Amino acid sequence: MRLSDHSPLPKWTRLFPDESLTSLLVRLATLNCYDPFAIMEWLCLGSGSDDLYLPVKGTTYERISALSGINPIQLHNASPHGFVHTLAPQDPNIRFLELRNQKFPLMPKAIATQHLRPERKAQFCPDCLKESTHHRRAWIPSSVSACLAHKCLLIDQCPCCGRNIGVRDIVTTRCYYCGYRLASASTVQLEEDELGMYAQRMIYSWFRVSLEAEFTDKGSPCPYPLPGYPGAVLYGMIDRLCRGLRVVSPDEPHIHKLPGGQILLRHSGWTTRRNYTLYATAFKALLDWPKEYYRFLAAFGWERVFGNERCTQCKPQTPKAAGRSTSRSDGNKLSHITPQSAKYRHNIPSAGKSFPLSAQEAADLLHTTVYTVLELVRARVLPEHSRSSYTVYVEQEELLKFERDWAGLVSVSEAAHQMGLQDAEDVFGLVQIGLLEARLCREQDGAGYMVQKQAIYECSLSLHFGYAARRAQSCPAVIPDRNWSSSQTRRLR
Repeated sequence: MRLSDHSPLPKWTRLFPDESLTSLLVRLATLNCYDPFAIMEWLCLGSGSDDLYLPVKGTTYERISALSGINPIQLHNASPHGFVHTLAPQDPNIRFLELRNQKFPLMPKAIATQHLRPERKAQFCPDCLKESTHHRRAWIPSSVSACLAHKCLLIDQCPCCGRNIGVRDIVTTRCYYCGYRLASASTVQLEEDELGMYAQRMIYSWFRVSLEAEFTDKGSPCPYPLPGYPGAVLYGMIDRLCRGLRVVSPDEPHIHKLPGGQILLRHSGWTTRRNYTLYATAFKALLDWPKEYYRFLAAFGWERVFGNERCTQCKPQTPKAAGRSTSRSDGNKLSHITPQSAKYRHNIPSAGKSFPLSAQEAADLLHTTVYTVLELVRARVLPEHSRSSYTVYVEQEELLKFERDWAGLVSVSEAAHQMGLQDAEDVFGLVQIGLLEARLCREQDGAGYMVQKQAIYECSLSLHFGYAARRAQSCPAVIPDRNWSSSQTRRLR
């Protein structure tokens, strides 16, 4: 029997209270023997296009509701869109989705890329999988790195082959590449780490994925008093500090350590273990506010944490200095940028005129690192306007033109041509080892894998100019002159 667009599936299953939307779809596909998963994608999307990991169309939720018999509002609550209250609480550009005469906020793609784990780079708790084989919604944020129920560290790679784990692997409890049983993996216990676990409990509560009883006892006082700000503000503070700590070596004495004195290697990458230690370190800055915050800056250094740019959002300002920080906006994309250097602070062009942007401001607009922006300037992909003793400035108009091309998608064969590779198989090799990410999109002639140009630029920088420098979130004060060959420049273009 052939299913129509709105026919229910032959077999249904319930949605667990803490289950993610992708996990539900994988379980429905397995229950109805839809292999490969593309069959389930076709049933949910039909002739339209949407991202099942982060759906933004009401028709997608209605089709899934017709297939599964689950209310579309419950399906939306199972998606990562609910985290927008914590990640972008006052963003005026937030769009809303109407479902059953109710409006729900939608997570911007740029914020999701920065703060949420992709579908193919998920994390899990083996003990939770022994209880129920489904992917938890609480495991989606990158800052969440511990299981509160079992007091252990989450796992984001296969213990056997070391490859990334996807949501489908977690639901089936087997690694797609080597067949390892994920529920049998050993864990790092965190019962003795009181501060680290409390930081994770508060992150759970800020994302609204934990019950009150799970992270504190109502009858006992809070062991670590925090500033009296909303949860979204507190999370934004430690997330900004944590991003600044990415340039700090993991074996420094002020970095929070795992129980037993385990020290992370420099090449361990941005893994769950690294997330746990850095967010616990940043969480210390909120205790006994603001004394611990100033101790934090004294231990790591202001320029080291916030880079060589002047951060007007985190740095305490006097009323006189705050009054001089006039906002300069030129369109919706530049409305969040404020002047950060003394050179341009008192010489702000009027609306409609072009003004130079610093490397940090360009990185914020492109959602990348300062190091990547400076490498693009060196490669002459971005034209340089001027430079000061501590940063480089680029033209606003040229940056906006490049931003439109930066977010575009190209085919795998075109990506191989731009990176100077022989064929598409080399691109898929980079995807398998985690240096590049490709997504399945629907084209006019059928479905095919596409690669974002931003990923191509960043991967090319890593391949041609080394991994050590890529660790730096901010670059040295003065950029050394270096001549590039025409072939290297052509590959980046």
